[in-house]
Amino acid sequence: MMTATLFASPDPIRKTSSTLVIRLWILGLAVLLAILGVSGYYQWAAVQRNVLTLLQAYASEYTVNLRNKLSAYARQLELTEHALQQASSSPEIPILLGLLHQRSTYRNVVLLDARGRPLVTVGAPWVYPSLNPQLTPQTRAAWRGCPEQANDCLTAPAPAPHHPGVFLAANIHRLLHPIGQASWIVLVHPNIDPSILRDVRSPYPATVIVVLREGDHLLQMRNPSPTQLGYGYAQSGILARSLNQHPDALEGTYVGMPTASRGPVFGTFLRVPEWPLIVGVSLPYAALVSTWLRNMAPMAAILVVMGLLGTALLRLGLNRLREAETAREASQAALQAQIQTSQNQAITDPLSGLLNRRGIEQALSDEFARAQRTGEGFGLVLMDLDHFKLVNDSYGHPAGDSVLLRVADLLREHVRQGDAVARWGGEEFLILLPRQNLERTHQTAQRLREAVAVMRVTHGPHTIHVTASFGIAAWSGAACTPAQLIGRLDSLLYDAKRSGRNRVKGLEAQESHILSHGARIQSALDGGRVRAAYQPLVDLRTGETVGQEALARMLTPSGEVMPAADFIGAAHRLRLEHRIDAVVSHLALEHCGKRTRGGGLPMKHLINCSADFLSRPDCVQGLLDAARSQCVACGQTQGSAKPVVIEITERQILGHPKETLAMLQPLLDFGFELAVDDFGSGYSSFLYLLNLPVKYLKIEMELVQRAVTDPKARVMVKSIQAMARELGILTIAEGIETPEMRDLMGSIGVDWGQGYLWGRPELDAASEIPTHACDVLPRSGVSPWAPA
Repeated sequence: MMTATLFASPDPIRKTSSTLVIRLWILGLAVLLAILGVSGYYQWAAVQRNVLTLLQAYASEYTVNLRNKLSAYARQLELTEHALQQASSSPEIPILLGLLHQRSTYRNVVLLDARGRPLVTVGAPWVYPSLNPQLTPQTRAAWRGCPEQANDCLTAPAPAPHHPGVFLAANIHRLLHPIGQASWIVLVHPNIDPSILRDVRSPYPATVIVVLREGDHLLQMRNPSPTQLGYGYAQSGILARSLNQHPDALEGTYVGMPTASRGPVFGTFLRVPEWPLIVGVSLPYAALVSTWLRNMAPMAAILVVMGLLGTALLRLGLNRLREAETAREASQAALQAQIQTSQNQAITDPLSGLLNRRGIEQALSDEFARAQRTGEGFGLVLMDLDHFKLVNDSYGHPAGDSVLLRVADLLREHVRQGDAVARWGGEEFLILLPRQNLERTHQTAQRLREAVAVMRVTHGPHTIHVTASFGIAAWSGAACTPAQLIGRLDSLLYDAKRSGRNRVKGLEAQESHILSHGARIQSALDGGRVRAAYQPLVDLRTGETVGQEALARMLTPSGEVMPAADFIGAAHRLRLEHRIDAVVSHLALEHCGKRTRGGGLPMKHLINCSADFLSRPDCVQGLLDAARSQCVACGQTQGSAKPVVIEITERQILGHPKETLAMLQPLLDFGFELAVDDFGSGYSSFLYLLNLPVKYLKIEMELVQRAVTDPKARVMVKSIQAMARELGILTIAEGIETPEMRDLMGSIGVDWGQGYLWGRPELDAASEIPTHACDVLPRSGVSPWAPA
């Protein structure tokens, strides 16, 4: 499922990759814009700072010039005043002198008679030496425009005659008490001579210089000169507002709309020392922005180039990304196909095309989960071909493969769609039947058994006929796991073969006692109530104890000891021997290690190992690991002779000496010795004594006991002993219970004896119950042999 999700659709991956590239481009663009913004901010601050510095320099320079000119003008007024004092004692002279004393006005003063004719003029002889108010149309226009009832009139600025760039404004005041012939007084406001600016240098053509009078902010001078606006009027623009906000500041800056301009300005002002005048120098804000844009042009050009280059790289990257994505999609498609093939191979048997063990285990797990959710049971059929080894041995493995293929096809033909068929291992097949009870599972197994029985496989000139044995079980809602069902199937299949093969074996009523034993054995294994009892082995010549045999015992919940005869048969049928052997062998090794470390006399320790135990590599490896641990503690090394003897029965060896040797080889290589139990019990074959490194022969108990009274049995014992002596094999007589048996076996030449004469098996209560690698079933307390 993870693989299916991973390769479900490559489009999201391509979309994500493209989106990532575009986001990186947007991020780069944002960085460029941020750089442009920061650079623009600092550049704008620098432009303002530089312009302000220049404007302050221009204002300072003009202020110095203006101060010098005004000082000269003041001196000229003093000379005029002095001349008037010396000239006449006319009654108008004191009035004129009073007007001249108002030096803050800096205006021309004209007295008019009732008809508007000028009587006398005073003021501004140096600033406008050629200006004669009598000839000024401004004066006549102001007087004519003043209504009869008005006492004060103000005229708009008008160009002065013969003075380009000079504008005049006039205030007309009616005298309430005529002075002599004078009825009107005219105050003419000229702007300061623009020639003062001729020496001021400015790199900005749009620079504006103004001079305002302190207090009322009347415009005294402006360059460039205003047209029809300004002189004689109080200014109300940004400069006047800044002066009002900072009445005591000698200098300052202002930004905003001036009185006589259409756009905002940026400027600075200075107050003229000793004179009630303010000089303002400003630059249109547009010129400031234009300067800033010119300064920013190189940086903007660089960033534009970088943006275009980034866009080109983005397009190139996207094209390459598309190519890479296309290649990746093709690679993913190939990888997906490869993974799908690998997954199929991982759960499919390469020979038959059926599910393998891993595949059927997954299907069984899924079906078990479904059955638990819905409560609907399922059936299991375990099938094994009878005498299949003979097919391989007689016709060869290709013939055996042909039979397996034909059986696989037959199973596919005879099951429903949705049933799962798997090759469980070797010649075993497992069939999972969803939503089937035990009765229908039995019918399916019978149908398969009959189909196999009539099947014929042709291989070359040979026609091969096989049969099959079946074990069946069904899950019907009880607390039974798939592993427990498989264990039950394995036991039932074993019973089917032991009962004559070519049959179906399920749970029958008469076998309930076997299941009951299985439940008790499972409970004892889970509860740690399987123990080892040790019975001595005695040298018949010296009477000394030379060894011990570890025998399995099971404790009931009440503490009663059950002998092996009460449960070993059931364990054998239910395939639980390996777990019992695992516990007993570990206890025996621990017992051996404690005795060796405690300084006890050397002796042999015999451990019984069933075929069920030896056929499981994990059990053998667990036994080796435990033995290595004990050997390290005792100071023994790999390969040296160990005091441990593995004991097997004749029936385990019969017909399979090579396979038996292969299973035993890891233990023999470690240094264990080999003993054959129950020799002479009816299965004896001398050939395996040639093929196996047997060190000990244990003569069967019944033969030993009958030898006391039966001459034939005595002859047989003597024959076994003679053969063993010639082969260098040590003999052990089992079941010696009386002195007569001991003496007889000693006289025959048997080496060791074992029986109740020297003691019954005794439990070692001090040993700890081990957890072994081949304890494959969970310690849940639920037996696989409890009825489902």
